Amino acid sequence: MIKISNPIWPTWTAMQLKMRFIRNKTVSNIRLLTKTVNDNNNEIKLKVDHINDANISLKHELDMIKNMIKDNDSKLEKLYEPGSKLSVEIDHFKSELQKTWASVVGQEVKKGMQSINVEVKTVQKTLEEAQEIKEREKNMVFNVTEGDNDRDRVKEIIKKLSSDSDMKRIIRLGKRVESTNRPILIVMDNISAKELVIKSSYKLKQMSEELSKVWIANDLTAEQRSGLKSLIANAKSREAACTGGFLYRELVAVLEIISLLSNNVVLAGDFSVHVEKHMDPHSVSLCEIFGNFNLVNRINEPTHELGGVLDLIITSMSFPVFDIRVLPPGVFSDHGLVQACLSIDQVIRMKKKDGSILEKHES
Repeated sequence: MIKISNPIWPTWTAMQLKMRFIRNKTVSNIRLLTKTVNDNNNEIKLKVDHINDANISLKHELDMIKNMIKDNDSKLEKLYEPGSKLSVEIDHFKSELQKTWASVVGQEVKKGMQSINVEVKTVQKTLEEAQEIKEREKNMVFNVTEGDNDRDRVKEIIKKLSSDSDMKRIIRLGKRVESTNRPILIVMDNISAKELVIKSSYKLKQMSEELSKVWIANDLTAEQRSGLKSLIANAKSREAACTGGFLYRELVAVLEIISLLSNNVVLAGDFSVHVEKHMDPHSVSLCEIFGNFNLVNRINEPTHELGGVLDLIITSMSFPVFDIRVLPPGVFSDHGLVQACLSIDQVIRMKKKDGSILEKHES
């Protein structure tokens, strides 16, 4: 028997063993991978089932909500149906609201229009009053006795009071009544001539007894006359209600304030009181007031064309006054010009280099 040995056999057997090992391992890995995939698939399927259940539940809830909405829509439609109680009440409310709104707007518009009308009337009245005053600014009113030659007499009077006697018109006002003198309206060419006549009217008292009774006044509007009468009536009522010191009550109030502010007081002007008449009650009252505040009158000679010390310079007793002069009256008016020199201290404040303040008094 011949035995043939094969040198390749051992190698082939080893390869078969190795391939079997690899195959077994691969199969094992595939099984493990398959199991893992199956487990994941099962888990995914479980989650999908949960999602499906949730979707079913959500769909059920949505269906319930839809049904509720349909029910509510149906109820709302019934509520808003024409003739329903709510519909009637809503329509009534809308109607009342419209009426109320229209009423409120109408009332406000009416109030606004009334206010505008009042303002317009006020402005119109003011403009008309201003226009009337402008038209009357050249007018004067005389109370000369009535006669056949009124124009000539008025011209003669005006010539004595002013060099300019040009007049546009002279007319008696009102209907003629026996034993009553109607005032004369005089329209001058310019305002300056009229003002000069009125300013010089005081001279009438010196011309004759007849002319001393003549008065000259501005031609006032009805509104101005009413206001003037009201002021006069108010002054008379206040004077009647005051038991004493009516004429000088305001003067005392002013002097009380001034005396608190300064020790040096100066008052100057036309007091319209004859201080030279020592027995006159007004003169006595005025001098008593001056004495109570340690004041003294520096003017002791007549200052008016008809005599009388009317224009005064009142100062504190220690106040220096010198070079007092009273010029003759009749130049500028029926009062004479009163002149005096007063020594008034002036306080000059200067700042030093060190920042302090230096006060210097100069006269």
